[in-house]
Amino acid sequence: MSLSLYDLAAEALALDDLFAMDEGEVTPESEALALELAEKLATKADAFGGFVRNLEASATAIKAEEERLRDRRKALENKAAWLKRVGLDALQRMQRLRVEGSLFTLAVQNNPPSVLVEVLPDRLPAAFVRIIPEVREADKVAIGKALKAGELIPGCSLTQTQSLRIR
Repeated sequence: MSLSLYDLAAEALALDDLFAMDEGEVTPESEALALELAEKLATKADAFGGFVRNLEASATAIKAEEERLRDRRKALENKAAWLKRVGLDALQRMQRLRVEGSLFTLAVQNNPPSVLVEVLPDRLPAAFVRIIPEVREADKVAIGKALKAGELIPGCSLTQTQSLRIR
């Protein structure tokens, strides 16, 4: 039966106590126990070190695989986005809002309006500026609500883009 590193540490402490009881005198019995313990510790050190290195190697391999899969995912997402832009462009050029297939329908849809701010935050009314420590930026949510309510804000307007929906 293999002892744990914790058990071997307890044996080493017991051996130290044995030496203390013998007032530091090395007896053939204590010398045999010390040699046996040293052999067990060497074997345990090799097994322990090997196990830890194996875990580290597995973690490194998993990390490399995560990076490879992340890169692959990004490439696929970029390709899908590019193809949707191409599809949207084709439908817009044909002046068609939808094309129905047997499995999928391609449809041009209006995205929610987004706020386009063409002036620096210093030129906006204070109600439409968020103050982030040391940084001033336009509060697009507040500007969007005000513009939708009919308020005119110099340098700001609502824009609307389109995207392709695949159902």
